[in-house]
Amino acid sequence: MRIVDLSVTLGGPGFVQPALFPPVVFEPIHTHEVHKKANTKIIAPIHAGTHADSPWHSLPDGQTIDEMPLDRFMGPAVKIDLRKYIHPHARITREQVMEAAPAIPLGGKIVALYSGWLNEKYGTQQYYDEYPTPTTEAVQWIVDQGVKAIAMDTAIDAGAASTVEGGFVNHRLVASAGLPLIENVANLGSVPTEFTFIGFPAKYHGRDGAPVRAVALVEDDVSGAGASGRMGSESADDSALPARSGSAAVAAGGAESAEGLPEGYDPKAFAFFKRYFTEDNARNFFEFVRRHDMEFFRMWQAWVPAGMYSRSVLDQKTRELCAIAASVALNALPQVRAHVTGALYAGATKAETLEVILQQGVYSGLPYAIQAVAKWDEAVEAYDAGGGYSGL
Repeated sequence: MRIVDLSVTLGGPGFVQPALFPPVVFEPIHTHEVHKKANTKIIAPIHAGTHADSPWHSLPDGQTIDEMPLDRFMGPAVKIDLRKYIHPHARITREQVMEAAPAIPLGGKIVALYSGWLNEKYGTQQYYDEYPTPTTEAVQWIVDQGVKAIAMDTAIDAGAASTVEGGFVNHRLVASAGLPLIENVANLGSVPTEFTFIGFPAKYHGRDGAPVRAVALVEDDVSGAGASGRMGSESADDSALPARSGSAAVAAGGAESAEGLPEGYDPKAFAFFKRYFTEDNARNFFEFVRRHDMEFFRMWQAWVPAGMYSRSVLDQKTRELCAIAASVALNALPQVRAHVTGALYAGATKAETLEVILQQGVYSGLPYAIQAVAKWDEAVEAYDAGGGYSGL
């Protein structure tokens, strides 16, 4: 295991901050020459350097930094490499984030947005004057995945130093979800797609944020792959990753394709399913369809995961909630179980999935809804135990 420092140095000749912020100043209280020890007073804006925003930074009733649970600031992280969309003042769209996101469920994870802007521009005023930012729709999509925190190598709003009415939209969106936002994270190019993020903030009483010493823990192996044996997105195509060894799908039969997937698998369709349902669940479902008829399997992939499910009008969580409602109305109980699981992996809460079923009692009839609740119980029990998209 190696430790990667993800923090910029606060102060010093290479340090930059927004033009409207007061400077970082270190003032000696005691010196070695006079007092035989060093003691320093620091005057600095909280939102300079690598730092965490608490919800109170953007919302008057939000949590302050000392009130936020520490488990929000550490855990499995997924890097989304956005470098190919980056230019001065770039606005990263929802579709671009979705395209760049690796085929890994983001729910419960810390998402690290990697633009490369800090690596290239830090130390110059251009870093703050022209930095790229995600659109509000892009940030909403990330929040909707059920992530536990967002880290990034820029700030999240254009003109973030502005406090005028109408600005700060992305900050408020993240704050409304109760998520910590860690900005100005360095060295994301030195970590793989999956790693462990640790970035505890200083415990300032009742404040809107705090400086963070962020690090990544990276599991190295002999091949140079990162966590989970996956190379960083700068060196691998996540849409066509080889299958995990010993998977149920390979054992079930079928030669491997050129992309490292079983025969007939569409890499785009499979990558989509992996993103929301985990690789094991995706393989189980694909094999369920494939083993009956190969031509139907190809048609199904083109129409559903690579076709309708890849449209960007609805996010995957909404699609799965719609599928739950339709399955209840059709009394398609195995599909109810499957799509409850899919919705949970796509970021829906248990309460949301159950409420969809209960609401269908009004439109589809109580007997259908009650039967569907039994399938909801099965799906939630399997999900809590680490199970997946099953019941077909």
